[in-house]
Amino acid sequence: MHNQKTNWVSRVKLIYARITLTRFTSLYFLLALFSCITLSALQSATYFNNTEGSHVVADFVGQANINTTTVGMSFLQDGNVMLCHNIPGEPGANCTTLVKTLHSHMHVRDLALTLDERDPNLEQCALSLMWLGDVLDDARREDLVILTYQIWLFTLSVMTLLNESLPHLFAGFAARLLATCLGWL
Repeated sequence: MHNQKTNWVSRVKLIYARITLTRFTSLYFLLALFSCITLSALQSATYFNNTEGSHVVADFVGQANINTTTVGMSFLQDGNVMLCHNIPGEPGANCTTLVKTLHSHMHVRDLALTLDERDPNLEQCALSLMWLGDVLDDARREDLVILTYQIWLFTLSVMTLLNESLPHLFAGFAARLLATCLGWL
């Protein structure tokens, strides 16, 4: 038992020694840690916002008793929300436009939905929100992947320091460069 504790302490000392080897390795570690914490916090906030929106939409659509098996599938085509009872774009798709785009950038902000049984457009509204629910669910999955990517990138940065590995350094640099370029798109 004592030998295991000694091994653990010596490993921690080795890790600390590698991180603090020079001011550049210390700076690299601190920047990687700061980047991971900051971007993970932002991505977590985005994930929780998308989750909240997804639950609001799912509750509304559930109250309206609408689902894809009974009414078809909603999707976005040329900025319009469409509902198809078959595969979109195929003959006999039987598609109808639920929401026409009024301008090129449509946003949903501060969504607060309540079910009013007297509203004649309730079904059409719920049908168009099915598409929004799918978009929010997809965004949640993307958020989890990006969060995992940030953790992987930090691990790669630490492995670079521990192994004193130039290939790990180049891989980490290339991954950060790629993520930055894709973030601008």
